[in-house]
Amino acid sequence: LNSNALLKGTPWYAMFCVVMVTYAFELLLCPCMIMNQVGKSITSETSKSRLYGFIVNKERSHRNTAACIGGCLQCLRCLSCNRLGGGKIRAQTDLKDASVAFMDFFNFNDKFDIVLSDVWIAFKMLGRVHRERKYKSSQQARFDKQSKSGEQLVPSLDLGFINENNDSDRAADDSSDENDLFVAEDNFSNKNAKRNYHPNVPDEDGNDTSTTRKTVLRHTRASDMHHIHQAARFSHYAMGVYDLYPDALLAAGQINGGRSGVYNPTQRGESHSNGTDGISLSSCFRLTDFGFPETALAYGTFANDILATPYSILVDEDARTVIVSIRGTATLEDMVTDLQFSSVAMERVGEVCGFDGKGTYSHRGMLTKSKWIYNDLTRRKILARLLPTDDSGNSNNPCHNFNLIFTGHSLGAGIAAILGTMFRPTYPELKCYAFCPPGCSVSINLALQCEDYVTSIVVGHDLVPRIRGSNFEMLRFEFLEI
Repeated sequence: LNSNALLKGTPWYAMFCVVMVTYAFELLLCPCMIMNQVGKSITSETSKSRLYGFIVNKERSHRNTAACIGGCLQCLRCLSCNRLGGGKIRAQTDLKDASVAFMDFFNFNDKFDIVLSDVWIAFKMLGRVHRERKYKSSQQARFDKQSKSGEQLVPSLDLGFINENNDSDRAADDSSDENDLFVAEDNFSNKNAKRNYHPNVPDEDGNDTSTTRKTVLRHTRASDMHHIHQAARFSHYAMGVYDLYPDALLAAGQINGGRSGVYNPTQRGESHSNGTDGISLSSCFRLTDFGFPETALAYGTFANDILATPYSILVDEDARTVIVSIRGTATLEDMVTDLQFSSVAMERVGEVCGFDGKGTYSHRGMLTKSKWIYNDLTRRKILARLLPTDDSGNSNNPCHNFNLIFTGHSLGAGIAAILGTMFRPTYPELKCYAFCPPGCSVSINLALQCEDYVTSIVVGHDLVPRIRGSNFEMLRFEFLEI
């Protein structure tokens, strides 16, 4: 400290400050230059596609965009010293959906010609618009509360409240618009506001714009408290499959194949009188160090690529539950799976698994990983031995009359919901706890069918559960409008 005090005010100290400021400026300038170059390359490819043809140049643009995204992922791989994986990514095949969506997103009737300052200003203005909508939502909540109290209130076009029984109150409420924190800035906001204030009334196109009534959880309701306690318990299993379980097994030397190996300690017991194979949990790894001494890790595979995804099967003897926990996004391969968001029909899957999937769709990447886990469980017969379907009266099975739970976080939550749909014909009483599942996991009609057995937990303003194609289109529309 004394030497630093002595250096202050000297030419060497001034030179040091100049060098540090220059270095910081370079760190900020280089990413901006790279982003602008990427934007210019995308603009040039888009212009060529418009000028020279519809098919050949469009396919070439998609290949170039896929190569660009793949190059960015490889840069992340190098910066992470290969800890994030990425060696098994094939850009031209695995990133096709992302390249098509990326080009379509920015090719919206106008030339894509923006800089980073435009992006920053646009998002600041969008933040103001969203705060305005939040304020309008609070007005609607106040209106609904007053309506339930018995007052005859009708929303006006300027979002003020009108009392039909009192002209003086009406005049006072009409003048309240001058004190609003935010004012509607475009017709789109006004249209949404009118729809929200007129439930069960079709719009000018004949579409139903009724608002969804939500039920607030109550601590006095036993079913709500049961869901909360169950979600809190299974959240540990959803998060432990990321690093806790593989690291503990690796430290104990119980994984075959290293960090990406398989843990399978289950042993076939003697055949019972009813012909059912038992399973021994005595040699399974116990989660004693994590506060769950009554939970045994019956199986775990931690291989990760575009198809395979890590998951574990746990037996919670205290809760009398068998849990299938699927890991979420943790590697670059998982990011590629997230980017494979084109919709795939579930009709063929329904025919194989035994449910009606006609007219329902799911996320292509999630469905691919769900099929891999389904085939792996079927091939190894872990669930079939833990929870045999003809287990009635077999008291020798340690999992006799246990429940089945699928759980996961983020990407794993979406896969868990799809797996729950695939296994429900075999285990009709199964449940699924999905923590922050992506909003684009399944189509709306399939999501409505999952209401009876899937419980989704969303934390605050988490972005992932709100990701849908329509939301991206809305963001693009609002961004370009501003």
